[in-house]
Amino acid sequence: GLVFEWLLGQGGLEAMARSSRRKCALVYGALDSCPLYRVKAAAESRSRMNICFSLTDPALAPVFLADAAAAGFVNLAGHRRAGGLRVSLYNAMPEAGAAALAQFLRDFARRRG
Repeated sequence: GLVFEWLLGQGGLEAMARSSRRKCALVYGALDSCPLYRVKAAAESRSRMNICFSLTDPALAPVFLADAAAAGFVNLAGHRRAGGLRVSLYNAMPEAGAAALAQFLRDFARRRG
C-alpha cells in the first residue's frame, strides 16, 4: 500500500505517465542528438522504462561507465548477454535525475566523442 500512496501523492497515474514521457524525452533527446550514441530500439518501439543504447566506439564503454560512476550514475551496464548500456527510468527516478543524466550524456559526448 505504501507505493500506491506514494503514487497518489505524486498526482496519480496520469501525472506519473506525464512525468515518464518527460523523463524519456530528456534522455532519448540527448542520445539522439549525439552521434556517439546508438539507440537500439526504433523510435516507434522505444521503452519509457528501460533505454538500451550503445556507443559507436565500443572501446569507450568502460570509460563511459567509469565517468558515469564518478558523476554518480550507476548500474548503466547493459544486459550481460546483450551488452551495451541501459538506463532505467522507473517511477522513483525523479525528473531532475533524468535531466542530470541527459546533461552527462551530452557532456561525455563532447569530451570523448
